[in-house]
Amino acid sequence: MHRAVAYLLVGPTRDEQPAFARFVTPGLVRSLQLVGSANAVLVLSWWAFDPWLFGAHAPTRRAYAVLRLGTALFQGSIALGVSSLRAFRERPLHLAVPLMWANAALIGWFVGQLGGPATPWFHFVYVTSFFSIPAPVKVGPRLGLNLVGAACVIAGYTLCNPAYLGEPFFAVGVSYYLWTVLTATVLGQMAFRQTVESFRATEALARFNSTLEAEVSRQTESLAALSSHLDRAREADRAHIARELHDELGQELTALRYAVSLTQKRWERDPAALAPSLANLASLVLRAADTTRGLVRELRPRLLMEMGLGPAIEWLLGRIDTADGLKTRFVCPSPLPELDAELAATAFRVVQEALTNTLRHAEATALTVTLTLGVDSLKLSLEDNGQGFDPDGLRAHAGLGLVGMRERVRALGGQFQLQSAPGRGTALTVVLPRMTPTEPR
Repeated sequence: MHRAVAYLLVGPTRDEQPAFARFVTPGLVRSLQLVGSANAVLVLSWWAFDPWLFGAHAPTRRAYAVLRLGTALFQGSIALGVSSLRAFRERPLHLAVPLMWANAALIGWFVGQLGGPATPWFHFVYVTSFFSIPAPVKVGPRLGLNLVGAACVIAGYTLCNPAYLGEPFFAVGVSYYLWTVLTATVLGQMAFRQTVESFRATEALARFNSTLEAEVSRQTESLAALSSHLDRAREADRAHIARELHDELGQELTALRYAVSLTQKRWERDPAALAPSLANLASLVLRAADTTRGLVRELRPRLLMEMGLGPAIEWLLGRIDTADGLKTRFVCPSPLPELDAELAATAFRVVQEALTNTLRHAEATALTVTLTLGVDSLKLSLEDNGQGFDPDGLRAHAGLGLVGMRERVRALGGQFQLQSAPGRGTALTVVLPRMTPTEPR
């Protein structure tokens, strides 16, 4: 019983009421336009059947004529009012309810013209209780609306002939009518509950869409910024490689060419004096080879390809100069088997980018990198004792290095978690799903 009462008492909260009114008003206006117009047309069209239905019974035909003209006037006024007057389009019940009550009083008068409570005509008035079912109002106002409508019907009926009040079946008919009022109230409240639930579902969907749109917009801006950042980084890498080729390898090749030319001249003059020139040539060739290996290592560390992820990370941490003031520690609890090339490269680049950020921004003195291999995943953790930062504040501005790491991880279906706070250091955790190493081609 408690649940049934709670079901009937449902309604929008006070905070929801303005939005709920905006939600239901357009549909209510359309319903009143359609129902009012249809009622007006139907009652006038049905007039043509009166001779066949009532024959020459003039009092009944006159009563029906008044009912149809009055109903067409009231219903047409409702349809016209909510269609043409802005005040009634915004609050359609302010027009519809009084006219419905007037129509109910007319129906009561019409039934009174046809006979007293003992005639079957009285039961015609029950239909007036169901006019309120589509009204989007709570149970209290709905019951009041129905009771006033019932009072209008009874008033019209008894004013037509006050002697009906003393008829023996009058009280029985009124009791049936009150039962109909209660039934219409319950049915109307059930329909109202569905309307409220539909409203809340629509609002929840709108909030979700708004959140989704904002998130998509944020991700789009983030990816656009990342794309621009990657373009700049790629151009910077190209410029760096070009400088290295020109300044280092280019000079060494020029020196090598000069040494070859000099050696050739010495050969022509004194073949026995070639030993110093040949030693110089060997030195220049070794320097050129070292420079070439360094450039290749910058593009993709040889250790990563030949020795695997663990040694590559150790090499990367070992490159840190003691002058940087950062003490690094690498923890790898178990030997690593062969890993997918893309997985290893992603983990390596995450460590590389995180190490760069730590050196540039964290002002940390200690950094711990932990690599753990699970059955179906590779977990990478980096923790420093630096000054930390607010991740939300950084996300609102740049943080393109973090965006790049995050997108690399997401591209492999991994998880990226960053925890930091001003003065509390930074902890980065990356979990990457393991994949079968690609077959050699």
